[in-house]
Amino acid sequence: MDRKTFGIPPKIELALHSEVNYIGRINGKPYGDFHIMAKPKTIVTPALTAEQITAMVDKIGDLKAQIAKLESQYNADVNVLKAMGTDRYYGELFEVNVFDQTQSRLDMEAVRAKLSPQFIAAHTTTKDVRVAKVTARLIAKSVA
Repeated sequence: MDRKTFGIPPKIELALHSEVNYIGRINGKPYGDFHIMAKPKTIVTPALTAEQITAMVDKIGDLKAQIAKLESQYNADVNVLKAMGTDRYYGELFEVNVFDQTQSRLDMEAVRAKLSPQFIAAHTTTKDVRVAKVTARLIAKSVA
């Protein structure tokens, strides 16, 4: 589905014009200069209606479910080839190369036990991030 299907307003793109002035564009067409605090190439979507939000949230959940199903199928098929052993397997359009390798992992729990909290704090970087967690809702439906 595209933005028109949901009735979502057009994207507004802010392109860097100078340090503090931006040229505004709606769907690629300029609509004037204005002063704003934003990062270059930031995409700003105007507020959505409750119906648009509901439709978008359900679409995101549906996509996540489809991805999970595809990942499950992908992993099952890859595991079959892995079980067959190391080799290069050819299809009409793709090939899969199964090989062995050694991986190293750092045991951070053991590292933290050996280092002081001050050392860890001095060498830890933090940043703010925005996270979207998608979960299914349990909705009780009454049977009439």
